Amino acid sequence: MTIAEPQHYYYLLFACLLAEYALIFRLLHSPFGTALRAMRENETACRTSGVDVTRVRVTLLLVSSAIAGAAGSLLAHMNGFISPPTFGWSTSVAVLMMVVLGGVRSLPGAIVGAAAIRLVRRVDERPRPAEQYRVRRGPRAVHGLSAERAGRPRGPARGAAAVGGAARRAGRRAVTDAVLETEGVSKRFSGLVAVDGVDLRVERGEIRGVVGPNGAGKTTLFNLVSGLYPVSGGRIRLGGRDVTAAPPHAQAAAGLGRTYQTPQIFPELSLFDNVAIGLAGVRPPSVRDALLGRRRTRRDVLAGVEEALGFMRLPVDLGALAGALSFGEQKRLEIARALVGRPAVLMLDEPAAGLNRGEIDELAGLVGAIRARGVTVVLIEHNMRVVMGLCDRITVLDFGRKIAEGTADEVRRDPLVIAAYLGDRWEGQRCSYVTGSTRGMAGWRSCTACRSPCSPTSS
Repeated sequence: MTIAEPQHYYYLLFACLLAEYALIFRLLHSPFGTALRAMRENETACRTSGVDVTRVRVTLLLVSSAIAGAAGSLLAHMNGFISPPTFGWSTSVAVLMMVVLGGVRSLPGAIVGAAAIRLVRRVDERPRPAEQYRVRRGPRAVHGLSAERAGRPRGPARGAAAVGGAARRAGRRAVTDAVLETEGVSKRFSGLVAVDGVDLRVERGEIRGVVGPNGAGKTTLFNLVSGLYPVSGGRIRLGGRDVTAAPPHAQAAAGLGRTYQTPQIFPELSLFDNVAIGLAGVRPPSVRDALLGRRRTRRDVLAGVEEALGFMRLPVDLGALAGALSFGEQKRLEIARALVGRPAVLMLDEPAAGLNRGEIDELAGLVGAIRARGVTVVLIEHNMRVVMGLCDRITVLDFGRKIAEGTADEVRRDPLVIAAYLGDRWEGQRCSYVTGSTRGMAGWRSCTACRSPCSPTSS
C-alpha cells in the first residue's frame, strides 16, 4: 500500500483506532466481557458457574495478539524498517504506565493515558543504521512464517479437540433413575485420605442432606462432584452420564449448580452480572457472538435474571454492586446465580452458616420452593434443625467414610452417628436434642464443642 502524503497515514491510524475501540467496547459489553470481569474477581466461582476459563484466556490472548500484530504492522509500514530497541523494556514500561495512568478498568482512560505518555516522552527512538532490518514483504515473508509453523503441532486446537473427545466419551449415558451417583469415590492428598470410597445415590426431586463432624470430608466430596478436585478413585454420574473426569464448566453445562460455605460472589460487579454469569454453562460466551451480533443482550437475559432475584427475595436493582449486600443476601445471590442456569441438581454447602434464626427459616422455605420447581437439592449443613426438617434422606460422613444413611429418624438413632458426634463416652446414650428436647438446638456437636446445657439421656 502506498500513501502519498504523511498526514494521510494519520487518517488511517485514526480509523484503525476507532475500529479497535469499537471492537473492544463490544467485547467488554458482551457476555464474554462479563466473563472476563468475573474471572478477575473470583476464578473458582466462574469455573463452577460454567465459564471455561482456559478457553476464555486463550481467546483473549489471540484477540490481544491480533491487535498488537496489526499495530506492529502499521508501525513497520510507516517507518519502513524494524529496530529491536523500538520494542525494548522501555516500551513495555511505557505501555504499563499508559494503562495505570488512564485507569485499568477504563477503556477511554487507556487512550488518554497513551496520549499523555506520548506527550511527555522525549526519547529519540530513531534506530542506528547498523540495527536496521528491512521488512520482508510479499510471498517470502509468508513462506518463512508458514515454514516455521509447519513443523509445530497445533497445540491449543488439538488439545481442545482431545478434551472435547474425552468429554464426549465420558458423557455416555447409563440407564439409571438417580440424578446423581457416586460409586466408591475417593480422594487422597498424599498420605491423607479425605474421602474414602463413598457411595451416594440421589433420586430426582429429593432433598438429600450430607452431615458429619468438621473434617469428615463433606466439602471435599462436593469439590469432587463439581469437578474442582480430580478423583483418586471411583466414578461419578450426573443424570446417567459419567462425568468423573469432566471439568467444572462441563459439570455446570450438564446441569450441576453449587454454592460455597463462604459466598463466592463478584463484589465489584453488579447484581445483573453476578446472576447472568450463571448462564455461561448453558450458552458459553464467545467473541464470534459478540462481534457478529448473535449475543445475549441485556434484553435477552433480563427476564431470567429478574426472575431469579425475585425468587430469592433479593432487591431487583440490577445496577447495584453485589459487595453492598448483607451476608445473608450474598448467600441468596449465590443461589440465584446457580438457579438461573436451570440446573437439575443444586448443591448447597452450609447455606445456613452465619445466618440468624429468621434468615434460616426464610432460607429453609426457599429450599423447599426450589425442590418444588423440580430441582434436586443436596445439602451440607451443621444446623440439625434445618437438616431434620428439610431432608428426605440423610447421609452421614465421618473421617471420609459413609457411616450411615436413611431418614431423619433412622439417622438420629444410629449408634455410629451418635458416637461420631458425641464421642465414645456417650455410646449408648443420646443428647436431649436427639430425643426431641428444644435444648441444644445448635446440634449434636454443641454437647462437646461449646458445652451447651444439652444433657445426655439414656437410650
